[in-house]
Amino acid sequence: MAYPAADHLEILNVLHRYTFAIDGKDVPGVRNSFHPDAKIRLINEYTLEEYCSGIPKIIEKMRTVHMIGNEVVDVDGDRAKAKSYVYAYHSVPPNLNDPGADAIFGAVKVKTDSLILGRYEDTLERRNGVWKIAYKDINLIWQQHLPTLPPFPGWPS
Repeated sequence: MAYPAADHLEILNVLHRYTFAIDGKDVPGVRNSFHPDAKIRLINEYTLEEYCSGIPKIIEKMRTVHMIGNEVVDVDGDRAKAKSYVYAYHSVPPNLNDPGADAIFGAVKVKTDSLILGRYEDTLERRNGVWKIAYKDINLIWQQHLPTLPPFPGWPS
């Protein structure tokens, strides 16, 4: 089924803005990627407010980089399904002592580089002419945690 390329691009921009907002610790930007009644599933299912209130607790002490790729978008009128792979790097400090973070990264005792491969399965809706995420399903596929090595000489730490 053919649909306007503009819809496809707008949907990809929503997905990309979400990843930049997460990495920028920009909770209003994360919130703006979703409709107010959205649900997010990451291990458990959360309302948008629950998800956004948990973000600072998990990533405020970390540096992160989330990259998505292989995006496939299917649009049907004002509703769309999007799938993408996510590759995420997290610089995890020791002893986070947060149940949500510990469920994902483990209770680590040393600074750790965490690499996660997952899949986003998003349902988006266009409401009042604006595409936003109505449901986000975050599936963790693989993860690896390694002790952080010192930076190369002259590189930022």
